Amino acid sequence: MNSLLKYFFRGLLLVVPIVLTVATLVFIFNWLDSMLPLSVRGVGFFIIIFGISLIGLLTSKLKLLQPFVKWFENTLAELPVVGLLYSSFKELVAGIVGEQQKFTHPVLVRLNAENEVFRIGFITQHDLTHVGIDELVAVFFPHSYNISGNLYLVPRKNIQPLPAQGAETMRFLMSGGVVELNPHREETSQSS
Repeated sequence: MNSLLKYFFRGLLLVVPIVLTVATLVFIFNWLDSMLPLSVRGVGFFIIIFGISLIGLLTSKLKLLQPFVKWFENTLAELPVVGLLYSSFKELVAGIVGEQQKFTHPVLVRLNAENEVFRIGFITQHDLTHVGIDELVAVFFPHSYNISGNLYLVPRKNIQPLPAQGAETMRFLMSGGVVELNPHREETSQSS
C-alpha cells in the first residue's frame, strides 16, 4: 500500500503541473479566440496575435503615429477611473515585458533590526528624491502562488543585492521558495 501511494504521489508530481500548464494555455487560447467569433477555430487567436504584433510594429516604425498614440494615452490617463486602471496596467506590463523592465534587480531585505527576518523582492525605484524621499528605495515583494504583492519603501542599508537573474528570482518567489534559486553563471564561474 505504501508503494502504491508513493507511485501515486510521484505521478501527481509529474501530471498535475503538466495538466495545469496545458489547461492555462488552452484557457488563454480559447479566451483570445472567442474575442473574434469566427467559424474556424483558432483563426481568431492568430488574428489577435498578428494584430497586436502589427500594432507594435507600426507604432515603433511609423513616427507619424506617435502623436496619435500620445494623444490617446493622455486622453485615457485623464479619465477618472479609467486613467488609474490604464496607467497601472501599462506600468505593470511595461515592467514585465517593456524596454525598461522593472523586475531585474532582486534584493534581500532585512525587515527590522530586532531579529533576523528577511524577504526577497525587486527594487523598482532606486531614486525617490523626486517625491522628497532621500534614503529610501522602492522594493516590490510578490506574493507566492499569486499575481500580486506589496510595495515597501526600504532604507538602502537594509538591502543586499542578490546574485540571481530577475526571472529566476520571480519564479522562486512565485513558487513560495520551492523552485531552486541559482546564482548567475558568470558569478558562479568567477567564485570557483
